[in-house]
Amino acid sequence: MNARKMTPKDFVPHLMQVLGDLSQRTPGVAIPMEDTFEFVCARMGLQVSNFGTAEGKKTPWVYRQIGLAFRQMRDNGLGEYASRGHWALTQEGVEQLKPDHTPEAPTAAALAAVKAQAAEEDADDNVVHLSDPGNEHPYSDDPYIRGLAVEQTACFGAHSVRSDVCKGCLLAEDCLVAISVRKAEIASELERDEMVAREAAKTKAKKKDQQDASIDELMGSMEGTDNTSAKFGKKGKFNPLPEQIVSDAFAQQESVCAQCNEKIPEGASCFWVEGEGIFHPECINAPDGV
Repeated sequence: MNARKMTPKDFVPHLMQVLGDLSQRTPGVAIPMEDTFEFVCARMGLQVSNFGTAEGKKTPWVYRQIGLAFRQMRDNGLGEYASRGHWALTQEGVEQLKPDHTPEAPTAAALAAVKAQAAEEDADDNVVHLSDPGNEHPYSDDPYIRGLAVEQTACFGAHSVRSDVCKGCLLAEDCLVAISVRKAEIASELERDEMVAREAAKTKAKKKDQQDASIDELMGSMEGTDNTSAKFGKKGKFNPLPEQIVSDAFAQQESVCAQCNEKIPEGASCFWVEGEGIFHPECINAPDGV
């Protein structure tokens, strides 16, 4: 599956199940939203890199769809925002959870079949596979055989200490290592993105300060001119400050634009600015990437 043919609705049942597993099916338990991404992808058999980033954003497209899926859950009364960046199931959401059908983890019964397959593929080569009798792996000491098992295990990389399947899995140790590696990669990516964002914010703030200084000088030389706040642009559009959080949104109810004081209908597209309110899209100079 390498085409963006899925919609947020396709992610909803998997996200619900993951939130149910992480919260032990308890309503109101806050789960960091980023903790759900890898588990949802594992359940759906998705490789995040195959889908790129969301248009106009740095966020992976798959993660963006998961976020929109939770918004649908919230709108349908199945989930709620427990706090900033934390998701939770409602009582109705917990009641609608279905029994999990996670693929069975590799067991000793499957080991013989995998070894037989490996033996057939190795029959024509001269490779000698060595094992350390003092440090035996519960599944197989042969990395090649373990690799074959990993390829056949759809849930590999989605280990959970609360899962009975994971407790009996012979690849649990390898699964935890894979998760640690992926977390390190994500942490590195986030750190890099944060550094780029900080540099971009500094550049933007410096440019804005220069623009504000020029505007103040011009306006100060004009008598009888109303010296409007520097954060409002020449054309009457609101210019958010670099430190303000700006998010695209949909009006949850009929509201008033903080810039033009005209109505914003319920459900209409708008922008929310921290400490200011909501704005018509045409009444704000939204930062790039929002």
